[in-house]
Amino acid sequence: IANPVAFSDSFSQDSDKQAQWVAFLRRLRLEDAPATLRKAVQTISSFLQPVLQALSEGRRFDRRWSAGDHWI
Repeated sequence: IANPVAFSDSFSQDSDKQAQWVAFLRRLRLEDAPATLRKAVQTISSFLQPVLQALSEGRRFDRRWSAGDHWI
């Protein structure tokens, strides 16, 4: 499985995508969300990478998320 486009630097640095992110935050009044699209993409990517890695290797993903911590 290739790295999703949404996780790429070119996606998070795209000025149109950045403007959409700011509008999204403003519209939903999300004050505790990452202020930048780049940080949001990094956070989501680091969360999903272990799952995507297991999928790409054709193996089962048996770990659980410990809220506010990491995969266990």
